[in-house]
Amino acid sequence: MVMTIVAIAIIDRFGRRKLLLVSFVGMIVGLIVLGIAFIFIVGLVKITKDSCADYALCGSCTLDEKCNWSPASAVCAAKNDALYSDLTDVCNSTTTRERAGTWLALASLVFYVALYAVGLGNVPWLVQSEIFAQGIRSKAGSIATATNWVSNFVVSVTFLTMTQHITASGTFWFYAGILSIGLCFVFVMVPETKGLKLEDVQKLFTASGVPFFAHGMRAPAKPNDSTDDDDSVRDAAEFSDTAATTTNAPATVTRHVRRSSGRSASSGTSTGLVSR
Repeated sequence: MVMTIVAIAIIDRFGRRKLLLVSFVGMIVGLIVLGIAFIFIVGLVKITKDSCADYALCGSCTLDEKCNWSPASAVCAAKNDALYSDLTDVCNSTTTRERAGTWLALASLVFYVALYAVGLGNVPWLVQSEIFAQGIRSKAGSIATATNWVSNFVVSVTFLTMTQHITASGTFWFYAGILSIGLCFVFVMVPETKGLKLEDVQKLFTASGVPFFAHGMRAPAKPNDSTDDDDSVRDAAEFSDTAATTTNAPATVTRHVRRSSGRSASSGTSTGLVSR
């Protein structure tokens, strides 16, 4: 929640593209470290062993549904094994390795979620509303949203199965690989839309299919402050001249009428004298 608020505060300052790239890199690092932490906790073993005794660590033992751990004997046994009376599915971090792995897993997971909230959790929803053309925006946004939720469903359904066959660490590293592909896609194909009008965003995709290499990823340059000041002074001067002309117009007309009247009167007097 906190990092989401941070993302809202800085997205217009740093730009959408930069936040996405930072988010992808941070998430990849977090997943790699998380995979290393699980090696300390459960080991790099598949949770598909035929015998519970083959598990050397409590973490990997309790991940197998048919096994439990004996703290007193430090062995993994079947849940219905009568030889051990203290079988449990709860593991206590008793060694330095396990404690270090636990804290490392917690720290890397928090780091992963924070970087997700900063970029990938927010930016795509904004970018898709900017890059889609007006005619397809509603349909394209619906397809993007549906794709997002279908992907979430696939990850949720396959996670436990993947941890059993390629280990927990392998699963997290596989997700890091998927994110690496996404990072390359964003770097090559996603333009920076900060400061651009919707019409300008559409132009990024008209000349080439690779916006990053075809167009410089920059918003149009804003006029300098000095230029703005000069334009303001010039406009004010023109406005003053116009106002002065408009104000003096009635007086000028009045003077012209008076002069015309005077000339008419003089002409009439002269005509009378000649007649006489």
